[in-house]
Amino acid sequence: SWGNGDRGGEGLIPALRSHLAEHLPEYMIPATFVVLDALPRTPNGKIDRKALPVPEQPAPTRSLVLPRTPVEAVLAMLWSAVLGREPIGVEDNFFELGGHSLKASQILARVRATFHVNLTLRSVYQAPTVATLAELVVANEAQPGKAEKIARTLLHIHSLSDEARQRLLEQKRKDRDVH
Repeated sequence: SWGNGDRGGEGLIPALRSHLAEHLPEYMIPATFVVLDALPRTPNGKIDRKALPVPEQPAPTRSLVLPRTPVEAVLAMLWSAVLGREPIGVEDNFFELGGHSLKASQILARVRATFHVNLTLRSVYQAPTVATLAELVVANEAQPGKAEKIARTLLHIHSLSDEARQRLLEQKRKDRDVH
């Protein structure tokens, strides 16, 4: 029995999550469950999808672990931009934060553009945290230390004021035009 007698499904959700964990890989288990007494129906008796409640974002299940390396910091920024969430901890699970295959593809495209490292979609499923994905980025970099150097440069640029960034950009353009 799935939580009979529970108010609001308090015992239902942990039991359902546990049951699914026995049969599915972690990334396939929904991050959020909504308990309803009945599905909303249209006058024709079909499920009224527009009347379904919007799931609340789950509360973090563990404490936030901040990035420890420049590569982790940049990956956390990329995840934040794609997932629309802040802050991102290095131990947070991509799929528990609302990630799915399309967002994973977006992350990989940004990793490719930022670090010049090609990872497969399977990489995100096998390394679903910033920490584990950072390890993959470093393990697959073309030159040892290149990802770290890129990350340090990006973090420096990100820390500058808008005016300082603009001056730096103008200086780079002048330098390029001279050469």
